Amino acid sequence: MLSFLLCLTPTLQDAVAPPAEIVPRSWLVIDAVDGRGRRPFRPDAVFQRHLLERSAPPPTAGEELEGERGRRAWRGFEAGADGTVRASGWAWTRVEAPADGVWMAELSGASTLFVDGAGFVGDVYRYGHRGVPVPLRAEGSSIFVTGIRGAFRLRLWRPEHRLVFAGWNVRLPDLVAGEPVAGEASVGVMNASLERVPLVYAVAGGTGPFARKRSLVTWGLEPLHLARVPLTLAPRPEVAPPAAPGKVPLYVSLGGHPAEDPHVHWLDLEVRAPHEARRRTYRSRVDGAVVEYSVLPPAGDGPADGLILSLHGAGVASRGQAASYAPKQGWWLAAPTNRAPFGFDWQDWGRIDAQEVMERMIREHGLDRRRVVVTGHSMGGHGTWSLAVNDPDAFAALAPSAGWCSFDTYGGRPDGRLRELWHGADGGSDTLGLLSNLRGKPIYILHGDADDNVPVSEARRMAAALDELGIDYQIHFEAGAGHWWTDDRYPGAECMDWPPIFALFADARLPELPDELDFLAADPGLDSRHFWLVLEQPLRYGRKLHVRAVFDRERQRVEVETDNVRRLRIDRPHRRAVLDGQELTPAGPAPAASWYVRGGDGSWRPVGGGLDAAEKGPHRSGPFKRAFDRDFVLVYATGGGPAENRESLERARYDAAVWFYRAFGNARLAADRELLDPDHPEDFRGRNLILYGNADTNLAWREVLPAGCPIEVERGRIRLGGEEWRGEDLAAVFVQPRRDDPYALVGAFAATGPAGARLGYTLAPFVSGVGYPDYAVFSAQVLAAGDGGVLAAGWWDRRWGRPPAGAGEGLQSPVR
Repeated sequence: MLSFLLCLTPTLQDAVAPPAEIVPRSWLVIDAVDGRGRRPFRPDAVFQRHLLERSAPPPTAGEELEGERGRRAWRGFEAGADGTVRASGWAWTRVEAPADGVWMAELSGASTLFVDGAGFVGDVYRYGHRGVPVPLRAEGSSIFVTGIRGAFRLRLWRPEHRLVFAGWNVRLPDLVAGEPVAGEASVGVMNASLERVPLVYAVAGGTGPFARKRSLVTWGLEPLHLARVPLTLAPRPEVAPPAAPGKVPLYVSLGGHPAEDPHVHWLDLEVRAPHEARRRTYRSRVDGAVVEYSVLPPAGDGPADGLILSLHGAGVASRGQAASYAPKQGWWLAAPTNRAPFGFDWQDWGRIDAQEVMERMIREHGLDRRRVVVTGHSMGGHGTWSLAVNDPDAFAALAPSAGWCSFDTYGGRPDGRLRELWHGADGGSDTLGLLSNLRGKPIYILHGDADDNVPVSEARRMAAALDELGIDYQIHFEAGAGHWWTDDRYPGAECMDWPPIFALFADARLPELPDELDFLAADPGLDSRHFWLVLEQPLRYGRKLHVRAVFDRERQRVEVETDNVRRLRIDRPHRRAVLDGQELTPAGPAPAASWYVRGGDGSWRPVGGGLDAAEKGPHRSGPFKRAFDRDFVLVYATGGGPAENRESLERARYDAAVWFYRAFGNARLAADRELLDPDHPEDFRGRNLILYGNADTNLAWREVLPAGCPIEVERGRIRLGGEEWRGEDLAAVFVQPRRDDPYALVGAFAATGPAGARLGYTLAPFVSGVGYPDYAVFSAQVLAAGDGGVLAAGWWDRRWGRPPAGAGEGLQSPVR
C-alpha cells in the first residue's frame, strides 16, 4: 500500500490560507537497468515496459527487468521524514489528490517525472526551483521519476493562482550607483490550469526610480506551459537614480485574460558601485530570451580596448565569476552564463552565448577585436579549449585553468555501432582533433596538482598533445592545490586571477592580415571563416575540413591545399590562385571576394558569384540540433486524432520545459493552426520551426517543409528514398530548409503514431556532447538495443537531398 504525507505550508504567493502539500513517502525503486550517458539513442527497459504505451501497467514489487547492466528488480522504499528517496535508476509511486486539479510538482535531484504518462521537468541541479504545473486526479495518478542524481525529493503543492509567478527563476540586471536605470529583466510565468490562457501581461515599475512599463504575451500560454515575460527597465525622469550601493525594489504585477486578477510581487535589484562587477542582460538571437552576463570594468581611468572573456565552472553564477578577478588596466572582463550555471559545457548554445556576449562587448565599448582573450576555470577551462580550437581567429590568447579536454577524456561517452556518425554530428567536441588550430597562439595552462575534481592528467594530456604538434605553451602546476585554490598573495582568486596569465595576455594580439593560414573546421555551420578564407561546403558532411593557404604579396598569388573542401571563398584580392596544384584565374579583375568550386571530377574552377542560398552553407545547414536557433518555435499538431494530438502537445511542452530549465530560455509553443492564421498577432517569418507529429496530423507540415522533401512521415509509415518502414512505433528526427525563407530551418520530431511520439522522451537534443546528424529514422527497438534500433541515419547532400550510395556527400550509417 503506497501512502503520502499531507500537510500545510505557505506558497510563494501571499496566501490567505496555506494550500495543501503532498510529499509522497512510499515508493517502488529500481537500480539503473541501462546506462545513460551522452548518446543520442539509448536502451531503457523501464520506459519500454511501463511508459511506451500509456496503458502499460505500473510496476510491482519484485518485478524484474533486464538491460545493459543485467537484471534488476523493483523494491519498496520508504522515504524519510523530509521525503528524500535514495535511488539510482527509476522510482514510482501513486498519488491520490483531494480532488482533480493542477498542482505544482517540485522535484529536486532528478531530471524528469512522468505523471499519468506525460513528461515534466525536474530540478536535477537543485537550483531551488519551486516546480512545474502537473495535473493530479482524485482517483490516483501514476508518477515515475528518473534521471536521479543519487537522491531526490518530490513535493506537490497547490498554487493559489492560475498564473504562477516563478519568482525563483528571474533574470535581473544590476543597477549602477549614480547611473540611470536601464536594461531588461524577465520573469517566469506558468499556466497552472488545463485551459489555454489567451493573453498574459506584466506591469513593471511605476515606483522608485522605475518608469511604469507593460509587457504583453499576446499569444497566451498553453495548458501547463511555462514561459518568460520580458520586462523593460526605464528611468522615471522625476526620480534620481540610486546614489549608493544597496537594493531597490521593483514592482511587478502579473495577470491574464480572461478572469485572472493581477497579483503583485516585488523583486530586489542590486545596486553596485561603479568599479564593481555587475550583471547585465541581452536578448539572445536563439530564442529571444533575456540572458544574463556579467562585466568587470577596467582599473583606472586610462583607455581600455582589450576584452577578457571569462568562462565559469559548473554551477557558478556569472557575477561570482567576474568578481573572482581584480580589475585589469586596459581590459574589460565579461563573464557569460553558458545560458545557465550548468548549461551546455560551453558547447552548442553555451558557445553561442559566449559569442553573443563577446560581440556585444566589442560593439558597445569599441574594443579592439584583435585583443580578445579567453580564459576559464573547470568546465570553463574546457570551454576555453573548445572555443579557441573551434574559432581560432577570434582569440589572441587562451588560458584554461583546471580544464578538461573533452567528453571522451573526462567522463567518457558510451560506445555504439554508430559512434562515428554521432560524433561526426558533434564535431566541435573533438578538442584534440582541432588542436592544431592553436599553432602560434599564446597559451597558458594552469592546474592544481592535487585536483580531485578534474584530474591533473587532463592538463598533462593537453600539454602532451601540444608537444606532439610542436605548439609552444606555458604551464604551471600549483603544488598541493586542489580544484579551487586561493590565498592572500593577490587580490583575486589565484586559480583564475593568476598573474603570469595576464602577463602573457598583455602583449597578445591577433595578426591583422596573416599571409599563411592553417585551419581545421568541424563544419562550416560552426565556424567557416579563418581570417580571409571562408570554407562554404565540404565534400563529405560529418567530417572535418582542412585548408592550408599562403599569400604571396609581391605576385598577388594565393596557393591553397585542401582536404574535404568542395567550395571556398577567398576574401583577399589576388591575380592568380593555385588550388591543390591547379592554377586558376579568379572570375573578374582581382575582386575583393572570389569563389572556387570543386567539380565532380575533382578539378577546381572559379565561379563568378556567391553560394546559392537554397544550398547548404554557413548561413543554413544541419545537423539537427542547429534547428534550435533563430527564435525557434515548437509547433505541435492539432490535425490528428485525440491521442495523436495529446502526445504532440505533451511532447512539445516537455521540450519547452527542458529548454526553460537547461538554457534558462524561452521556447515558444504554438499550435499548427497559429502558423497558418494570416491574422495571428505574432510574426513567424524568418524563424526556425520545430514540428511535432507527421504530415497527416500537423497542419503546418506540408506548408513549411520544401516540396520534394527526401523524407516522408505519415500515419503508420516512413519513407526515405527507396526505403519504407511501417508501424505505429516509428520515429525520426531530421532538419530541412524552411520553404518560405532563405535562412530559416525546419526541424522535426516525427512519429508514425502515439508510441513513436513517446520515444522522443528518451532523446537528448539539449545535452552537450550528443550529436544527431541531418536525419535519423528509428523504432522502439532503440529501447532494447540502442543504436541497433536505428533504421537509417546520415547527412543530406548540399542540395538537401539524400545522396545515392557512393556519391560521397552524405556519410550514411552502415545500418542501411
